[in-house]
Amino acid sequence: MDTKKQERLKLSSMAPLDDGGRKYNIIYIVAVALGVIIGICLHNGIEGILGVNFLTLLMALTIKHCILDLKWKGLRLQKFYLDNKVPYDALIHHLIGQLTPLNFRVEKGSEENPVITHKKMIYDVTYGEDDSFTIWWRKSIVGAFFDFRTSIYHYRNTVVDMGIIGYTVQQICCENMANNMQKNAMYGSEACSTSTMPTNSEISTDQVNSNNVNQYLSRGKQTINIQNRKKCLGIGAGIVMLLLIILGSLSWLGNISDNEKVVEKNCTEDGYDEEIVKETVFTNEDYDEEDYSIEDMDEVLSYGLNESVIFELEDGGQISVIFTECGSRNDTAYISYVIQNIGSIPVMVGESMFSVYANDYIADLDYGANTVYEETISVGRKVSGQLYPRITMEQVRKLEIECGDVTFLLRDTSAVDAMLGTYYRQYKKDGDNVIDEIQLYRSEYNNGGLAISAKHHIDYGNGFDFDRDSNFSSWNCELYDDRIEFHSYLYSVEGLVIYYSNNAAREGIYVAQFDSASTEDIFTGNYEWTDNIQVVYESAKNAKEEKESILLNDLYINTVFASSELMDSAGTYTAEALFDGDRDTCWAEGVDGDGEGQYIEIYFSTPIYLTDIFLLNGYMKNEDVFNNNGKIDRVEFAFSDGYSFEMQLDEYTYQDIVEQSYSDWLKYDSPIYTEYLKITILEASSGEKYDDICLSELEVWGYADSE
Repeated sequence: MDTKKQERLKLSSMAPLDDGGRKYNIIYIVAVALGVIIGICLHNGIEGILGVNFLTLLMALTIKHCILDLKWKGLRLQKFYLDNKVPYDALIHHLIGQLTPLNFRVEKGSEENPVITHKKMIYDVTYGEDDSFTIWWRKSIVGAFFDFRTSIYHYRNTVVDMGIIGYTVQQICCENMANNMQKNAMYGSEACSTSTMPTNSEISTDQVNSNNVNQYLSRGKQTINIQNRKKCLGIGAGIVMLLLIILGSLSWLGNISDNEKVVEKNCTEDGYDEEIVKETVFTNEDYDEEDYSIEDMDEVLSYGLNESVIFELEDGGQISVIFTECGSRNDTAYISYVIQNIGSIPVMVGESMFSVYANDYIADLDYGANTVYEETISVGRKVSGQLYPRITMEQVRKLEIECGDVTFLLRDTSAVDAMLGTYYRQYKKDGDNVIDEIQLYRSEYNNGGLAISAKHHIDYGNGFDFDRDSNFSSWNCELYDDRIEFHSYLYSVEGLVIYYSNNAAREGIYVAQFDSASTEDIFTGNYEWTDNIQVVYESAKNAKEEKESILLNDLYINTVFASSELMDSAGTYTAEALFDGDRDTCWAEGVDGDGEGQYIEIYFSTPIYLTDIFLLNGYMKNEDVFNNNGKIDRVEFAFSDGYSFEMQLDEYTYQDIVEQSYSDWLKYDSPIYTEYLKITILEASSGEKYDDICLSELEVWGYADSE
């Protein structure tokens, strides 16, 4: 059906307007054939063919969707032939009787025209200016937002619905039936609503079709059933063709591998070509290939990860087996392996070749996505698979796989168990003693699995210290020959890596930290073993001598700088006045307003540990001067390491502090190591006469690292 021609369509039955786009299924066949050809050219085996076929089928689906979307929208423009225009009320009355048995709902629209609903689609039947009518399809408001079905689905249903609706309207509006309805209309709307069809005496030979709409409805249903049977036959034929193409390509690939004699190309009389050898990792032990046979060995040989072993099978075949990885993913243990046919005949391999032992107990195997149950591999080819033992990998201390008389030892934590204990490192940072502690142990929380905890301890002296504990006991643990990786369940890039040797108690360990760019890297470095960490802490504490805080004078203060200074007829109120011990002098800021944002900076001649700061707020020369000038309400202290904090100063009168050495005292919980001190006015109050903000005295207490 071509909607672009806009020809009036006269229907002969209730059959769909066309095949619902099934003729475009040829696109899928072309896509499969093209995918097989491209996959074969890529030489990636059956996986490559299936992957390319998936992409080509996806492209074919997109093309068909676009084509049918255009045709679906074009159905709105399709005109249907009309003999006579029956009044809408009469048309709705007859449509209700004819379409309701087919699960259509007929209602009167806002323009008095029939509105028909079926399968969440709405159809508006509207007369045209010429002898035609259109069926305008649309979705409901809810369906327009929450309908995720494709245009292919909607087009197929729409051509069926429009075939039924269009044919039924044409039969109701045929010339003879329309004339009869016009006669009935003379009796009023009530007569029109009660009369359904003309009596037998009023029916002529030309009225047979209009009076037997039900017969056409039955024929329409039969036609739809025929279409459904054709649909099923077409789908079945397509599936059979797809299977034949895939099986044919597999057979063709198998014949290529056998006919081209891959083994003869890669093998010489003395051994295997370099191309084969570099794909298989052999052990350091040397064996004669002609005499070597697993069945002839009396001893049980043991190999590890990435060590290849050659097996001679009873039927004369020869394979190499290598285990590449073992671990856990989404709480499922897996063991990856590769088997290669290096013989001269096809061989059958599968997971029945292997027996898995965890902690000396045999483990059951589950079926997974990469399970190789039983597969024949041709000469020169290899297969990759995975075993899924029913174990918790974190709790396995010894993991072995038996294959014939050979044992693959994939995990043995005896060396790890020997290194469990406490490790530490001790160093100085910014003049403070720092001890980092690492503990490796088996946790009862995860049923004896490996766990790690880390502690960052800083001793500031004078009884001040700081501890930062990090517990990694609930993190994933991965074991390797030379390291243990602990990482978060939620963020796999965060965690610690412990590198160890065969004698960790003597040689120590090395710790590396994941993702040090986004988290503070405080644990990376070399650690030594200890059997008593408390002795280490006590020794460090004794080595840190107690130091007495002193008033930092000119020997420690190098430069004092103020953002502004007040100048008047009496002189300049400089920042140096803060340290002269004279209450008759002060520092006053020299900007308009209440001085918010003004500051003083004190640079020390050597890095200092600050312990106390004393302030004498306001101008303390006398009570009148004190009341006439402003005072600081809130202040910020900042240091060279970027650390800062704010402090609210107390409110008081002159009489409250006239006998005091200072008005405000700041004492730190632990000494602050800094090269300078910056004091900034955040909030201030003006005096009764002036808005100049004054500070009479400032004392800074602490000690230098060299003392």
